[in-house]
Amino acid sequence: MRALVDEGNALAAKTGMSAGAHYETEHYLEGSFKVATNAAVGNPYASEDDIEKTGWRDIVTSGASTDFSEKSFDDALTNIGQGWKDAGHDVMTSHTLGPLGPLGPNPADLDGAFGIPDGQQDTQQDGNG
Repeated sequence: MRALVDEGNALAAKTGMSAGAHYETEHYLEGSFKVATNAAVGNPYASEDDIEKTGWRDIVTSGASTDFSEKSFDDALTNIGQGWKDAGHDVMTSHTLGPLGPLGPNPADLDGAFGIPDGQQDTQQDGNG
């Protein structure tokens, strides 16, 4: 057995490559292509680690049950819009972070200084006031 390993190492040295590096590179590239394929046609909820362990046939067929209906896209856009509203609300009401950084005044402090009640501030930020 040791003679075969030595022979393999000698061959790798003569060709200027390492068998271990070749193996690792091959598996890295295969995993990368699997992740890219999954991004295009596979399961959008699968992690990269799960995809790298999955066979090609399973990757291609895993996206068959994904909902691409108009309602699904409308729901996604609604969720995205609400996420942006929530993020804006968090920034505007934060007492630790304002548009001018931690040293400058922030909207929550300015509203309090001008006498704007919290409830009215929330209504204005949600676009209802």
